[in-house]
Amino acid sequence: MSVASIEIPPEFWKRLLSAPHRVLMTDYDGTLAPIRMRPQEATPLPAILTVLGRIASGGSTTVAIVSGRPLSSLAAMVGACPFRLVGEHGWEWRESGGAVHRHPLP
Repeated sequence: MSVASIEIPPEFWKRLLSAPHRVLMTDYDGTLAPIRMRPQEATPLPAILTVLGRIASGGSTTVAIVSGRPLSSLAAMVGACPFRLVGEHGWEWRESGGAVHRHPLP
């Protein structure tokens, strides 16, 4: 069965629309930016950050960009944005307000 053939139940959409808050998480490489041989050349598709910014500014959706890249690299690629950024597969993250958190290494 392909993903395209899976029908999402109408009840899901009703619950989504009526939720007081939602979270939209997306990967960076291969989703927001095409995969490149040189990772520093992987830039977001035109207008995608603007669209995500509109979603985030609506106040009812937290937008998070998740990546295996270090947080500093991810932040450089997306610039100033109202999103939560998650780098190094979750080891570090930046809140939309700018505070940075890192899990201590064992």
